[in-house]
Amino acid sequence: MKDLSSFLYLGFLRCSLGSRITADIWGVVRGGMSSNVTSTNPSNYTFSLFQEGDGHKEDDDSLPGRFLRMHKGNRKKAKASLNETLHWRKEKHVDTILGRPHSIFDLCKEFQPHFFMGRDPEDHIIFVQRPGFTRLYLVPHLTEELLLMHYCYLMEYCWNIMENRPDQTMTAILDLATVKLSKAREMLFFVTAYVKMMSHHYPQRSFKTLIINAPTWFSMIYKIVKPLLRESTKKKIRILSKSDKQHEILVETLGENVPPELAKGEEFTGWKDLPMEKKLREFCLSRLIENGVEMLSVPVKN
Repeated sequence: MKDLSSFLYLGFLRCSLGSRITADIWGVVRGGMSSNVTSTNPSNYTFSLFQEGDGHKEDDDSLPGRFLRMHKGNRKKAKASLNETLHWRKEKHVDTILGRPHSIFDLCKEFQPHFFMGRDPEDHIIFVQRPGFTRLYLVPHLTEELLLMHYCYLMEYCWNIMENRPDQTMTAILDLATVKLSKAREMLFFVTAYVKMMSHHYPQRSFKTLIINAPTWFSMIYKIVKPLLRESTKKKIRILSKSDKQHEILVETLGENVPPELAKGEEFTGWKDLPMEKKLREFCLSRLIENGVEMLSVPVKN
């Protein structure tokens, strides 16, 4: 286990979706993002693992620097990880995922709030996840496989379009406001494919992680998870509880424009108007139009 925020977040999805999880989480998806759909866009928005300036051209084994750093210079392990990722990208058609229609984008976004908030004072992209505000009435319309494909889409957009510097990293915010202990217990027994995706195929992309609005019981959970984390990952994690101090640290880490709802642990609907989120959705809508596909509407709660 390398990424705590991914582990907890997808664990919460596991609890919410329950029996709707399918065995082949990366199979062809009907009505969402099918890997057998070819984009009609001339550029196809095709992106490989290799990026200009990532060090692979200068390396004798064509290893991007991130994979070498992932294994602290161990070339044998770095080559094995790179080959695994190249195989994964080919098998799952990841290189072309941004050119394919993503008709459940709005549905995934509404199910559990997650958004690109902007950049921190050090120019890292800020990504926020708020699993406590899950809209459970949408469960019948989603499976975990669809959500995992959605997150792959987000990461490819993030590291190829929104930020294409090969060694840039992200500041992650995991907001545990309103998350119940009963759900958290179940998370501990769930080793998700999402964690593998993030730690194996997007290595060295984390700058720091703030876990905010942590309940009093969270320290117990963290003691169990902590031994599973890489030492380098532990150093990047900071756990905060609702307080004036938490707000100060959020401002210090993220900048002055921190939505007050984050520090207070309240629902925040303004994420849809954030510049990064608006551009992301516009990009998604453009690909849908190019492919003659409509965005699926989000069901209204009865």
